[in-house]
Amino acid sequence: MNLLLSLSLLIAVSAQAWDRVTDGVVTQVTVEVSGIIYGIGTDGAVYETHAGQAWAKITDGIVTNISVTNTGTIYGIGTDGAVYESRAGQAWTKVTDGIVTNISVTNAGDIYGVGTDGAVYQTRSGGTWTKVTDGVVSKISVLDNGEIFGVGTDGAVYQTRSGGTWTKVTDGVVSQISVSQNGSIYGVGTDGAVYQTRAGGAWTKVTDGVVTQISVTASGSIYGVGTDGAVYLQ
Repeated sequence: MNLLLSLSLLIAVSAQAWDRVTDGVVTQVTVEVSGIIYGIGTDGAVYETHAGQAWAKITDGIVTNISVTNTGTIYGIGTDGAVYESRAGQAWTKVTDGIVTNISVTNAGDIYGVGTDGAVYQTRSGGTWTKVTDGVVSKISVLDNGEIFGVGTDGAVYQTRSGGTWTKVTDGVVSQISVSQNGSIYGVGTDGAVYQTRAGGAWTKVTDGVVTQISVTASGSIYGVGTDGAVYLQ
């Protein structure tokens, strides 16, 4: 189902405006609990900032996708598909073999990754990957309680736990998701706007279209990468 066909399922609300909080430099953003913004630059390096401040380069270029824990540990997927671990200013350490295209790491350090077959795998630093779902998703967001949310090839959101089966919890409308610890699901629509829902509910449009990727904090603040590479806050 595309976005136009899904409009009848959306609850009409007044979308709020975005505030630009960084200059353009990144392709992906993730926000740590203290408000530190981490982004991947066009050179593949990781940069760090606070809203309104300049970016500081904190790693060498190597990664294509990152996930950051509340303690500031950075996990990234290298160009070889392996997962690497670092902290600001430190060298990358390879912690898994190459297999994944997208990752989500819990605050306890459990690493979840999407394999090239679309299945979800789980490991910890230095461990081996264990397949925990069948193949269906391209992007994931994992909560600290072990709930896994994924975007299916049809654009719908699916939910499961390790070893369980996928349950479809939304209609198809989004290309990427960020799920808060309270279970609220945020997704980027095909129009670039952000939509919000809970499992089984209808999508509500909460922003105007401007972003390509988002990261949502526990308090519900939405950070997004604009088409200009800058980070916006809503």
